[in-house]
Amino acid sequence: EEGLGRALPKEILSQLCERLPTLDQIRDGSDDARAAIEVLVDTGRRPDEIGCLPWDCLETDEHGKSVLVYTDFKNNRVGCRLPIPDSTAEIIVRQKKSIRARFPDTELSKLVLFPRPRQNSEGTQPFRMQHIGNVHRRWVNAMPPLLLADGTEFPKLEVVPYSYRHSYAQRHADAGTLPDVLRELMGHRSLQTTQTYYRVTEKRTRSAVDKLVSHQFDRHGNKIWTQAR
Repeated sequence: EEGLGRALPKEILSQLCERLPTLDQIRDGSDDARAAIEVLVDTGRRPDEIGCLPWDCLETDEHGKSVLVYTDFKNNRVGCRLPIPDSTAEIIVRQKKSIRARFPDTELSKLVLFPRPRQNSEGTQPFRMQHIGNVHRRWVNAMPPLLLADGTEFPKLEVVPYSYRHSYAQRHADAGTLPDVLRELMGHRSLQTTQTYYRVTEKRTRSAVDKLVSHQFDRHGNKIWTQAR
């Protein structure tokens, strides 16, 4: 799980998101599975954290913005809070309405957001990690080849639910999110752990050089800011 930089390339992630509607054609696929995978992609949480979300997992902060409340099972932390965009909150709200309509008599405190599809007449048993993983694997395997920007094929075995967590970290790193802030977003105790989740791209290093180029000197100590390119 902590392997170095296993984020999916942007073009691969885009192809996956475009094919989300095909999930309902997969055995055991459903609107529930699609919503779970969408939330996985958007939030970068671990699969078990999404699969076990309670029905009432959405709150608002003091600014009226949406917050996902979840349990970090790996570190035994309850009530973790993650700011999420409105688009992700809308997916969760639709899922809440669908589940409530499906299980109208179940006490809300016992209802889960993604109920197990079998032997779960009251909607209180959550998705198992294996269920998300199995549906996700069938879905990816049924797709046409996933192509990189240069036209070469990307290996489907590298597209796993946990890779969305690495992709979430990489998106933030590319956008310039500070490492200490990203550590909080990822729910890591150690900054060193966070740094294994993303790579520093050449684009970012080039940007850093370009910002300082006007202050550079040549090897003779002469200022070169007017000639710098």
